[in-house]
Amino acid sequence: MEIYVFSSGGPSLPASRGPLSVYLNSNTGSPARGASKAFCSCVITMGEETESTVKIIDLRFEKLDNPIVVEGFPSVGLVGAIATEYLTSKLKMKYIGYMKSKRFPPITLIKDGIPTAPIRIYAKDNLVVFVSDTAVPPAMVHDVADCIVDWVQKHQAKQIVSIGGIAQSARQQEDEPNVYGVATTAREMKKIENVGLETIHLGFLTGVYGVLMMECAERGIPAMGFLADAHYEYPDPAAAAAALDAMAKVLKLKISTKPLLETADRIESKMQALMSQTKKAMEGMESQQYPSIYR
Repeated sequence: MEIYVFSSGGPSLPASRGPLSVYLNSNTGSPARGASKAFCSCVITMGEETESTVKIIDLRFEKLDNPIVVEGFPSVGLVGAIATEYLTSKLKMKYIGYMKSKRFPPITLIKDGIPTAPIRIYAKDNLVVFVSDTAVPPAMVHDVADCIVDWVQKHQAKQIVSIGGIAQSARQQEDEPNVYGVATTAREMKKIENVGLETIHLGFLTGVYGVLMMECAERGIPAMGFLADAHYEYPDPAAAAAALDAMAKVLKLKISTKPLLETADRIESKMQALMSQTKKAMEGMESQQYPSIYR
């Protein structure tokens, strides 16, 4: 059953009921007769919610037009987290939703003085970006990946793009991190190879992007992954910039990563706390003795 909450002042909504009015058809759970859903400000879902439930709260109702969805959950070197945070800021993207679950770490992000969710969704034009300021606990990785893919199918997204890092012990000797591509379809793989990127021919992916890629392959959803060699111990903005450059080249997007590289020192300092949290989460996955990735 759903309760629809409406802002006052819309057509057919009596202003005398106060700043917010609730209209509910008790039989169908849909807006009561005479209440226009176009003025719905939120939908409250009533019913049983288990501890494992992960859901996405949409804050806007206009239809997305076959968007490209980019995700960068915290992993090695915080490559994806840095890249997606930079994308949303650089492109001035609009905050359109967030992910929630009772099993997420008890964290609320304060941004510009306003509480907001640590896992957020932004959009601009035909691009949607998932940003996470918290590491996903290993036990929740499958639920989070499934939730994202369900949302992608609901909005008929064109494809999913994952950005992440690969631990590289010789990273300090690399002037420019290598970036490797993975894809769920031959067509997407061809796009990666056409720009000269190396591909991962045999190996293992762990974490959200690993499960996400498999889920997309099973459901027939085009998906790509851009994974950069990165420091394991601390944030790696240069690796994030390299992954973004590779993604932009394949998807033909215009994104300058120069400002990201120029603020690398500040970003490394800012992201240290998240790096510590992410390392603990990755150590939890490593305790299950997954082989490290090999090419």
